[in-house]
Amino acid sequence: MNSLLTERACSVAPEAPRLSVAIPTLNGGPRLEKLVDALERQGPSVGSLEVLVADSGSTDGIVDGLQSRLPSLRVFDVAPGEFNHGLVRTALARAARGPLVAFLSQDAVPIGERCLATLAAPFQDPR
Repeated sequence: MNSLLTERACSVAPEAPRLSVAIPTLNGGPRLEKLVDALERQGPSVGSLEVLVADSGSTDGIVDGLQSRLPSLRVFDVAPGEFNHGLVRTALARAARGPLVAFLSQDAVPIGERCLATLAAPFQDPR
């Protein structure tokens, strides 16, 4: 991809997801777990979902644990000392396989089971 992000080995579904969710993180801990729980509940309403996490050197082990829970999770390591809010998000957007990308924070948990579907709905209208 580029020197800013390096993707960890993961299995990627052959079909493109309907929506990609991009999340920069650093030691997200329980907050990141709650966010992933909420994303798992979004799946049925939004269709196929891909979650991309840019990890800036977390030491809490959370990201590794999430990989076994969420098959659509793709993890990218940020080069040490290279985190930049805009550049990391741009790199995640480029790596996204879905036609829509929702940028979330490790600290913000979607409320309800249709949050992402509601955000994506206007893009279903061809106008």
